[in-house]
Amino acid sequence: MTPAPSTSVFGPLVTEVATYYRELPRLLAEGEAGRIVLIKGDRVVGVWDTFDDAYQAGVLLFGFGPFLAQPIDTRDPERLAPYFPTPAGGASG
Repeated sequence: MTPAPSTSVFGPLVTEVATYYRELPRLLAEGEAGRIVLIKGDRVVGVWDTFDDAYQAGVLLFGFGPFLAQPIDTRDPERLAPYFPTPAGGASG
């Protein structure tokens, strides 16, 4: 399980953002940068080419949330690192 972020700046999507951070190294290694990942809780649901497609799938599957439709960005490991107690892709407990 991914540790909770050190702050609650992510509000009701804290679990989804933690999942994104945990899965980001794998998504980038698989060449998914620039696509949109759909996350619900601690599970990656899928990856889409457009935000609209990912969001539509999220609404169809989960209603209006919470879920996260997030662009996969190569800058995010560095940008999100200050909010998490362990680095992305690091050893888990």
